[in-house]
Amino acid sequence: MNLKRLAMIALAPLVFFSCASTPSPSAGDGKDANSKQESDGGEEIVTSIPLPDNSYRSYFYSIDTKILAQVENGSPDSLQQASSLIYKNSKGTLSEKETVLMNVCKQIIETAWPSKRISWEVPASQAVNPYTAILQSAANGIYDSTTERTDFLTTVLPAMVVFSKANPKTYYAKAKNDLDKALAMRPDSVLANYLMSLMEITQGKSESAAAYLKKAEKGASSCVELKAVEAAIQYNMGNYSRALSQGELLLASSPQNSLLLKICATAALKTGNVDKAENYVLRVLQNEPENTNFTLYRADILMSKNDYIKASSLLDAVAKTDSTSKLYLIERTRLLREWNKNNSAASQAIAQALQKYPEDVDVLLCAASVASESSSPIAGKSAMELANKVLAKLPENVQAQRIIISEHYKAGRYQEAYQMCSKLIKEDNGTKETFFAYIDICIALKNNAQAMETASKLYSAYPEDEDVLRSYINMLVATGKREQAQKLINTKLETASGKTKSFLYYQRSLLATGEDEIFADLRASLTANPRNKDALYRFYRIYYNKQDWRRAQYYLKQVVAIDPRNSEFLAQNAELDALLGR
Repeated sequence: MNLKRLAMIALAPLVFFSCASTPSPSAGDGKDANSKQESDGGEEIVTSIPLPDNSYRSYFYSIDTKILAQVENGSPDSLQQASSLIYKNSKGTLSEKETVLMNVCKQIIETAWPSKRISWEVPASQAVNPYTAILQSAANGIYDSTTERTDFLTTVLPAMVVFSKANPKTYYAKAKNDLDKALAMRPDSVLANYLMSLMEITQGKSESAAAYLKKAEKGASSCVELKAVEAAIQYNMGNYSRALSQGELLLASSPQNSLLLKICATAALKTGNVDKAENYVLRVLQNEPENTNFTLYRADILMSKNDYIKASSLLDAVAKTDSTSKLYLIERTRLLREWNKNNSAASQAIAQALQKYPEDVDVLLCAASVASESSSPIAGKSAMELANKVLAKLPENVQAQRIIISEHYKAGRYQEAYQMCSKLIKEDNGTKETFFAYIDICIALKNNAQAMETASKLYSAYPEDEDVLRSYINMLVATGKREQAQKLINTKLETASGKTKSFLYYQRSLLATGEDEIFADLRASLTANPRNKDALYRFYRIYYNKQDWRRAQYYLKQVVAIDPRNSEFLAQNAELDALLGR
């Protein structure tokens, strides 16, 4: 199997796979099942493998049981040792069955351990036999259910289909049943435990997959294939930082490993390290330029860098071949929200994804985020319901917790939001986003001292970060530090970007005392960003209080255009329609 396909299993639900084992020593003398080898450094390596039970031997009845023990173990090193022993015992003349077994070893290595270099000669086999037939079916994506299970190999080899493009749903139950039987015969088989781990990954059963992988690693502790899958399992369990650090450690010795590059790329995206993610995504695309998923990850990174035109082009290119995949719909939703500013279309796109992938965590999170931002349900489910559904699957998921905190805050449940946010700060080491929420909650609870302390520390740590600046100024204004806020706003206005400049003018309008000053700052805010919802809404409130319904509705309609599903804004607009006699 090539590295591309291996990289498509291990991260299922975010499926990927590939590995690289350490160089294998040459085979020993084969006098017993404790095979001895010389390592590259000259030290002796002894691999103790129990002999197989004669009761289930069939086609290979003439093969030395010590050799069969190595083959059934199935690790890269044991398969090499078995091949070496076959050559040695044959004394240069291979029997038909020895040739078949040599080819079985070769195919297992090429498929299950793709980075293991086969440095020994393997003669072609023309003999009709069940083993190579099973492996050929597996390579074609067919689970062999017809061949009689006469021994360990006929029982375990059909599960090699996991490395094909076949849908695991079509064979999982049969494969698990066969692998259970194989492990009953040989519980220590590296290959059987590895295959079972991969099968469990395809079903999203990360804890079970980790347990089988641990058993496999007992017989192949230095195999990078297994270590890479371990990192993938960490990813699937939501331990993105651990997956990234483990993947990068392994990449040092296997820099072209497809699975590791994909783990590092996606884990870096999940942890918000865009620059690092971009490096890994580009390396994946260099090897696999047609990889649709990583083309979409590239679009995601471009959006993070505000390069929406290039991102849109990539999405359009992907849409020509697949416009219904989970990742495509998620990235299209993001583009609609951030660039097109079309929450209605974004809601439709993620609703389509939710209908197609109702249990997928990434889809649920995206839907929850859109529902929270638009204050409107997606496919009949609120942001709180969607986020809680994620937490039922991944109790420590930070993004879901943030969404629930935001929903508590918007509903005025400040104490619940405070308790949850305080806990999250400890658990996720206080990311900036969590601190922003914490500061807002403290302000709402009139805990000004805590809000000021937190915001001041954050601003001292990130003085050039505009998001941090906005949070800090918002705190100063909200807590009545008018002079300090005014001075900082005036200092930052000249060099601020459009979005931040609009924010600064809006905040200064809150400090102004005269109507002319307020209006001037609000107009300047809208000049810098015509879609500043806060400035538009404040104009609406000013004219509403003046009972100038027509001008009030002029500004409120712009707010509704930005956030067309917000029930509060819609109700206020309906009220103005009534007041204007419409």
